[in-house]
Amino acid sequence: MQEVEVKIRLKNPGALVRHLRRAGFRLERRDHQRDIVLDQEHLELRAARRLLRLRRHTGGWLLTFKNRPEKDDRYKSREEIETGISNGRNMELIFERLGFHIAFSYEKKRRTFRRGNEHGHVAVDETPVGSFLELEGSRRWIDRTAQQLGFTHKDYITKSYALLYREFCEARGVKPTHMLFKRRRR
Repeated sequence: MQEVEVKIRLKNPGALVRHLRRAGFRLERRDHQRDIVLDQEHLELRAARRLLRLRRHTGGWLLTFKNRPEKDDRYKSREEIETGISNGRNMELIFERLGFHIAFSYEKKRRTFRRGNEHGHVAVDETPVGSFLELEGSRRWIDRTAQQLGFTHKDYITKSYALLYREFCEARGVKPTHMLFKRRRR
């Protein structure tokens, strides 16, 4: 399946959610996601701009492969193969035995919205490095929806959360590790 998406940095996610509801979007799912990016010893997948991801979310586990993005300045477009799995911890062990390791992990709190039977969806992501709108669908749907929500092509971001996190850390002089929410001490 071909995935086409863009991210947009949000200053006020609450106002955007209200705008989505006024525009006819309905909350489909509220999720806490923890993504584990797996790679080989010398980060061969990252170097090839490919991704192997194990995602734990509120509803279970997903295993995803994403191929290298197409050359496209405006949208992030690439092959995505995804399947549900019943035991993510065992899948992680299988990949470990095959020589893969956790190269990066990150969390987000995601609210997914849909409008009617449109073939696209909107996600509002809260991450440790800020809030983002993610539009996924056809290029035409993305452009039309972004415009309805008050955004233009200039607002589009095609970077991964890993790259956004590295840039966030560099700007603050912090060594990047994993993009996780801080846990409260009890």
